[in-house]
Amino acid sequence: MRRSLYVGLRCVGCGSEFGRGERVLTCTACGSELDAIYDHGRAGAFFRGVRRSPVGSIWDFGPMMPVTREEAVVSLGEGWTPLLKAERLGRRIGIPKLLLKDETRNPTLSFKDRAISVAVSKAVEWKKEVLVTASTGNLAAAVSAYAARAGLKAFILTAASTPLVKRIQTAAYGTTVVPVRGATTDNARALAGELVKERGWYPAMTHSTANPFTLEGAKTAAYEIFYQMGGRFPDWVMVGVGGGENLAGHWKGFRELRPDGEAEGLPRLVGVQGRECAPFVEAVAKNLSYEELKPWKGAHTIASGLADAYPADARLALRAVRESRGTGVAVSDAELLEGVGLMAREAGVFAEPSGAAGLAAAIRLREDGVIDGSDQVVCSVTGSGLKQYEEFSATLRIGRPIRGELRAFERAYPA
Repeated sequence: MRRSLYVGLRCVGCGSEFGRGERVLTCTACGSELDAIYDHGRAGAFFRGVRRSPVGSIWDFGPMMPVTREEAVVSLGEGWTPLLKAERLGRRIGIPKLLLKDETRNPTLSFKDRAISVAVSKAVEWKKEVLVTASTGNLAAAVSAYAARAGLKAFILTAASTPLVKRIQTAAYGTTVVPVRGATTDNARALAGELVKERGWYPAMTHSTANPFTLEGAKTAAYEIFYQMGGRFPDWVMVGVGGGENLAGHWKGFRELRPDGEAEGLPRLVGVQGRECAPFVEAVAKNLSYEELKPWKGAHTIASGLADAYPADARLALRAVRESRGTGVAVSDAELLEGVGLMAREAGVFAEPSGAAGLAAAIRLREDGVIDGSDQVVCSVTGSGLKQYEEFSATLRIGRPIRGELRAFERAYPA
């Protein structure tokens, strides 16, 4: 890994700065979240030197990461997921230049591997021995896998409603899985915070209010989109919002590709939530500030990855949408399931409901005339359909068993 350009952390609330050697996770002056900062005077030269299509991991961007010792890096080969042209699907929905950023190809089948590779690497650098996280499933699996890779102990607090297959995947890595009563991770997240405070455990949680380093992994998806498009930016990027860190991470990545700070020409970002759990989309629509954001009552959506009653990274996610001139979209469960089916049948990508949120929003915005038919649109496909197949398996048609004879086949499937 080439020499890190990491300088330290800056508070997004009061602006206080902390050097790269200081072990802080939140601002000691005001308690707000922190943002990693880099030597942007040298960042431009680094980005110009990146190969257009490396085959490696997110650590190809090591100098723009907060981990300063190469031996601390914990990687399973995450990142450099395909950016797929979805021409047939695009034509069907009126967006011929549709692209799918297929995050299902990551080691534990979701986008969370990016953030957790960085977070666990930082834990190793700081010589932490126990990790704790709160998750609806994808994060849990990622933390478990990377903890196993690093030889660290981990406690995974999950919502009791977490899909069984996600709990099985998480437990397979040998970590301790603790179901916490509640439909969302709010109770689990509060307990995780107490364990960090009381036991000194390291918070492997993908929101900057708990751990600022996870955003640095999330931003690499934006870097990859830029290089996979030959050094260009798309017109729109559609990202599902649970906690908001993925949306915020994309915007940070795109902004860092412009060391001069100019946002002109960067993509417009769209944050997508389920209609029955849409606190972030409501804040965008009503132009609410971060301080005015209220937890969603009765949060429920088929997309478990989007079921955060309160998006912890709303401050940075709202900034991302507003600075990029983007918007928020709330979609129904029916639209999410339609997106799952369309993406699988028309593009060969099998997503869980939350992974189809971007496509569902793109369809809506195209129908409303917000997205033009000539626009280039990237949908982030955040997780594999194998993560939550129970929700739609009953709708799939599988043929009845037949004998292994040509005559039996011809009777069942006549020409």
